[in-house]
Amino acid sequence: MDMQTASSQSTPITMDAKLGALYKLWVVNILLNIITLGIYSFWGKTRVRRYVVSCFKLVDDRFEFTGTGKEIFLAFLKALIFLILISIPLFLAVYDTLKVQEEQSELIAKMEEVKEQMQALEAKEQVTEAEVQHYQALKKEEKEISNLVFQHVLSDHMPAFIVIMLYYFFYLLYLPFVAKFGVMHYLTGHLRWRGIRGDLQGSAFLYGLYAVLHTLLVILTLGLWLPVAQVKLMKYKQNRLYFGSQKGEYVSGQLGSLFLSHILTLLLFIPTLSLSRFWYRARLARMHMSCFRLNGLLFESTITGWGLLKLKLLNFLILIFTLGIGYPIVLKRNVRFFAKNILIIGNIQAFETEQAQGTPPKTGTGISHWLDVGANFKSGYMVLNF
Repeated sequence: MDMQTASSQSTPITMDAKLGALYKLWVVNILLNIITLGIYSFWGKTRVRRYVVSCFKLVDDRFEFTGTGKEIFLAFLKALIFLILISIPLFLAVYDTLKVQEEQSELIAKMEEVKEQMQALEAKEQVTEAEVQHYQALKKEEKEISNLVFQHVLSDHMPAFIVIMLYYFFYLLYLPFVAKFGVMHYLTGHLRWRGIRGDLQGSAFLYGLYAVLHTLLVILTLGLWLPVAQVKLMKYKQNRLYFGSQKGEYVSGQLGSLFLSHILTLLLFIPTLSLSRFWYRARLARMHMSCFRLNGLLFESTITGWGLLKLKLLNFLILIFTLGIGYPIVLKRNVRFFAKNILIIGNIQAFETEQAQGTPPKTGTGISHWLDVGANFKSGYMVLNF
């Protein structure tokens, strides 16, 4: 496809969200969350998602979100039960650790008492035979207490410490990736355009392991592996993404230029007070979009580092100076920015597909409520995957 042909077949995504409607949803959600002690948040979040997604149009046809608050609430309850059950060994390990620490404190206090008695005997210029024998008994007792403390560390404290560290690793490193994939699976399954829904196949648990592996490589390489990890993880997801019966594909991009951008923006990180990274994030977004294919359709992003910086900086100032009341303004700015910078290249009118097999997922966002991760509707995350 040459540039002229591609340009003539470029189709933008439009957005017509109304600030008044967003404020109405926002105020109602706050009031009902207060009345229901936060329980309404599941339904409130769904109402916002439905409205925001419905504001996106492609060839005069609107997108539609079919998820429900009940589904998210039930997923939340299941996730709560799941986390409690798998955390039982953690609770026991913490209890054992506290118990061992209490016993160690008693032993250490007793050892200090023994040392004080020994120091008192050592300070005497003349000692009796009985005092010498008492000193030797104290010295033996000190050694026995020291051995007990060491044994407690090895036999009781160390196993519990290992269990706690494994759960720390599980909760902070592995589980967020699982939750993020689950959220994407749920949201894409409930996103429709012209009645056709999306689907994300694959295992969230396997994706979590894959993501952890790349995270460790990033740490071991002091951040140099980051561009490779981000591309690999996006490729993993987009190669398992479907719209109807059509399978998405992530083709190889110019990783060398992305890596160069990564290095340059890292070198400028301190002089620019980290602002240089906005240019890397924009470059990464453009690469992800240009590498995605869907049944002959190409995708293009026009996001720039300067545009992304202005968006985020002004959003921050709006939230600060309005004390949070400007959140709906920020939400509208985000979805408008996304729609403005996305183009679909190809004959979309000739795009044909059948409905995705199976039924939309009923769960997938429960754990994300605990971990505060998920697909970001404020930046049009769901539509981006199509």
